[in-house]
Amino acid sequence: MFKVYITGKDNLPHSFDYEDMSEALKATQDFRSEGYNFVTLCSENPNCTSLPGVDSVKSGLLPNGAEYGYVKRRYK
Repeated sequence: MFKVYITGKDNLPHSFDYEDMSEALKATQDFRSEGYNFVTLCSENPNCTSLPGVDSVKSGLLPNGAEYGYVKRRYK
């Protein structure tokens, strides 16, 4: 599910639900072109592979104690 949030012309927040991402993107574009403010789209991604809220890795461990194995390598 996708949600589109806008601040209406009455200066109050409104939300709209969409099942399809392309519909949500189209609605976002339409709201912006009609002059609405603070138009944003969000979704809860059930296929996300990362842990929500992970903001630190200390000594190679995540906050829940699981090992963090990603290593970023840059070559100059």
